[in-house]
Amino acid sequence: MKSLLQNRRGILVVLASVLFVAAALGSAIPFFYGGLPDPAKANRHELLRWLITRDLAAETPTVRLALARRLETEFGSGVDWSKYQGKIDDAQRAQLLKNIPVVLRPWIQEKADAYARLAANEQAAFVDRLIDMLEVWRGIEELLPQPAENGPAAKESCALAAMLQQEIKGLEKESPAPRQKQISQLWSDVQWRWVMRALAPKT
Repeated sequence: MKSLLQNRRGILVVLASVLFVAAALGSAIPFFYGGLPDPAKANRHELLRWLITRDLAAETPTVRLALARRLETEFGSGVDWSKYQGKIDDAQRAQLLKNIPVVLRPWIQEKADAYARLAANEQAAFVDRLIDMLEVWRGIEELLPQPAENGPAAKESCALAAMLQQEIKGLEKESPAPRQKQISQLWSDVQWRWVMRALAPKT
């Protein structure tokens, strides 16, 4: 009888421990685990899970483009990146750093194609919307791994603008001449307009 009671107590202790751990982790589990939905229909929470839990380089171009489009729609108007700071670990920050360039590439291509189709009088507004969205997205740098103290080069590797420029250069090298021109023209106009906006007097 004594042995039976001891066994029951042991089982109860194990169950209590499991329940305690589950309760402690309960708020984090929905954020990190579970199946990922169609990126074209994912909400803000699910999109971030795509970025921190999956190797997007292994996904199809269709999936990457769908993610890029949905990310623009969902996050383009503004987001408080700081609220996600304490919810991701170092491995997920590293995955995010790897995934950003992968998503940027199809997004750049699509934007360059769209820009080339616009009439001249529509291009300025297009560039302004693009810059507005990039300004919002710069906040994602808060979620990237903190660079080691290795000078400016290490910090630049975690800067969205640097990643964007690197992907643009890569696309220009890989693309046929007509697309090279489209990408180069868009990026040149974005840079010029960005500088002009920065120099404009604040109202």
